[in-house]
Amino acid sequence: MSVVIPVRDAAATIEAAIRSALTQRYDGDLEVVVADGASSDGTDDRVRQFGVDYFVSEPDGGIYQAMEKGVVASTGHAIIFLNSGDVFADDRVCSDVVACFRRTNSFVIFGDFVPYLIKSNDTYEHPVFQPGKVCRLNRVTNRNCLYEQNIHHQAAIYRREIFDRCSYFAPEYPQG
Repeated sequence: MSVVIPVRDAAATIEAAIRSALTQRYDGDLEVVVADGASSDGTDDRVRQFGVDYFVSEPDGGIYQAMEKGVVASTGHAIIFLNSGDVFADDRVCSDVVACFRRTNSFVIFGDFVPYLIKSNDTYEHPVFQPGKVCRLNRVTNRNCLYEQNIHHQAAIYRREIFDRCSYFAPEYPQG
């Protein structure tokens, strides 16, 4: 299992994300991969103190390119992206998801998530996010629904085979 954390200038929140990944109770190999877009706020120093499995800090084209770099560096059979300001709901998420992969032979597993603020003076930047409200994805019931619904990458776990077939990053689309 690989936890890929794309980051840029998140010194105030990166520790919580890394701790959340490192404290996952998982019976297999779990690696933490951090792809930093050349932060200038001390993020790199905070990441280095944890001794993650892979860390790179260099300029990039934005979050999706950082995600792609993380995928390329990762070795896990399953990959989840955890933003630098996100944490897992509990310490069994990775274990539960891998068990689901084994049972279902799926290529992507996604679920509900709860947006929260690490710092009390932050605000939500997404119109769907409301304090304490679960963002439910139960309306996505088949492939056609994927075209009409939004699945946030923090709530999706992918089998590596997907990235072996195609890239996550599409350079022809603008970052933003």
